[in-house]
Amino acid sequence: MAMSETPQARRGSPPLLFLLILILISALTSIIISPETGDLARAAGRERVDYDDFMPLSAVKRGMRGTGKTVVHGTKVEEFGVEVLGVLKGDLGAGDLILVRVSGKPVEETGGISAGMSGSPVYIDGKLVGAISMAYQMSDHFIGAVTPIDNMLKLFEMVTPGTRTGMVVPGMVPVSTPVMVSGITGRALDLLSSRLKSRGNFILVPAGGPSSGTPGGARAEPYTGAGSSVSTGGTGAPGGDLIPGSAFGIQLVRGDANVMAIGTVTYRQGDSFLGLGHPFMAKGNVNFFASGAYIHCVVPSVLMPFKIGTPTQPAGMITQDRTAGVLGDAGASPKGIAVTIKVDDRNLKRTREFRAEVVPDEDLAPDLITVLALQAVDATSDRVGRGTSRVKFEIRAKGLENPMVRENMFFSQHDVAASSVAELGEAISLLMTNEFKDLEIQEVTARLDIDEGRVSASIEDATVKETNIKPGDTVHIEVKIRPFRAEPVTRVITLTIPEDTAPGSLYVTVRGGGVTPGGQEAHKPDGGKEPFKEGEKGKWDALEKMVKDFSEREKNNDIVAEFYPSPGDSSEAGNSGGPGGQGSESGDKGPVPTSLESEPIKAKVSTEYVIEGFKEIELQVGEAGEPKAARLTEGETGAVGSAVKKWYD
Repeated sequence: MAMSETPQARRGSPPLLFLLILILISALTSIIISPETGDLARAAGRERVDYDDFMPLSAVKRGMRGTGKTVVHGTKVEEFGVEVLGVLKGDLGAGDLILVRVSGKPVEETGGISAGMSGSPVYIDGKLVGAISMAYQMSDHFIGAVTPIDNMLKLFEMVTPGTRTGMVVPGMVPVSTPVMVSGITGRALDLLSSRLKSRGNFILVPAGGPSSGTPGGARAEPYTGAGSSVSTGGTGAPGGDLIPGSAFGIQLVRGDANVMAIGTVTYRQGDSFLGLGHPFMAKGNVNFFASGAYIHCVVPSVLMPFKIGTPTQPAGMITQDRTAGVLGDAGASPKGIAVTIKVDDRNLKRTREFRAEVVPDEDLAPDLITVLALQAVDATSDRVGRGTSRVKFEIRAKGLENPMVRENMFFSQHDVAASSVAELGEAISLLMTNEFKDLEIQEVTARLDIDEGRVSASIEDATVKETNIKPGDTVHIEVKIRPFRAEPVTRVITLTIPEDTAPGSLYVTVRGGGVTPGGQEAHKPDGGKEPFKEGEKGKWDALEKMVKDFSEREKNNDIVAEFYPSPGDSSEAGNSGGPGGQGSESGDKGPVPTSLESEPIKAKVSTEYVIEGFKEIELQVGEAGEPKAARLTEGETGAVGSAVKKWYD
């Protein structure tokens, strides 16, 4: 009988097992959505975090005591005391903050909450409450605020950029983030500081001398992404695994130069880790390098103490930069822009090569690479002042069929380095913000040859050989240029008059390629000029056309002849012409184009000098018979050029 009951029992097992599973799921669900832990569990998103490790904000009360964790020297995580002073409620959707007082040897010896402690985890009864994130400047540095872990866990959900998860307390600011800078000094450091100033609450700390690059132009070893005592000025000390309380770095540049912000790890689950407790730059989705960090010391300061550290081993990447902190992925391999800059100083007979990797951020990369190029020139030439340069750079990008290649020549009476590097940043920005395709810039290489001499020439005269000019004719413009402290030389430009050009006066401007219509230099020493006017950017219908236009646009060593035609209207033709004339010392503004949208007719010839100044030629275009001869009108010629030199001996 027992044997006959077995099949029946087996037939009843599946419903019983299914019922047990339903009961178990129901029990687990009731735990997950309980009032005390529901928000935390939901905030954990796709990460399998143990919500029992956290204390929700609703459970935090005044008078509670706990511990915090941070690093004040080396990589050793130390504990300090924390007392809850109250909970500051946020309004208008802003998150709450926990007001605390810190104590204990690690903070008392260093002066309280320091820049670099952002993200230091705070525990009460063994449960994670949140991260140190705010403090008062020039006040009691032992009082600060904690960003609740409830808010930080929302980063796992990749909250939208508009979501606010933090509040502002009068007089209290996010704990400053110390940014360690090595291999960048002097003017380049000042430029970096000005570029970062508007992007966050940073303290720039020089953490090493200027990089000398690789001497003799020898190829440096391939960069592995790891910080080292040679390339970053760091100690090379092991950083250990990132654990709560560990110091970590957010690197923007690594290699022969290093730009790294220091923070503290709040929480780690698997490869994911949270830190800071406040935004780094509040850029949302990011691709920043992450590293371990070795803390050398904490510097006392009336404003706010700050940590000094150097990077250790790579630690993946930072993927989220939000109001409540940053989210990192220790298992990821970030993609950076490989930058190689080679500088040859002809006077010192010194060649140096500088190599680094830069974060592929369209807002930061152009500035960072410009800073690196400026540092490379300054470190090689070891001076600031007059000079002439030849510059060639190449930008390779995934999604770009052929690399962007640009060559140019620069002269500056006061700062040849600054004049030489501006165009590189412009090109990178143009590619990264283009409207056609999302490009992944992979490599930037640049070569700058610097000479202390002045290799420039000014336009002295311009004449047209032909006297009988009709629409469709080709004219030859002889341009006399005078190299600095040398005899004049002549260059000829061939220019074709369109067949639909109306009879009458036609004004041709002959100018240097780096001279604007008003006779001013087009390439400002501070790099402030956009590569193209706003209206010109809309003329491109393809990425390749945009790249071609930038690569082939006029160079400073070109002589350009141009005019704006007014077809079919002799009255307009009499007022048409090149865009110049308004810079004349005599106050004669000269002709202006009749249509801002019209494209000029151009021709150019390359020279071995940086060309300065301009002249205007008034041509008389007729239909038949004996037209008037071409005559030259006066225009500003600009400064006289420099000594003629053979660039390559």
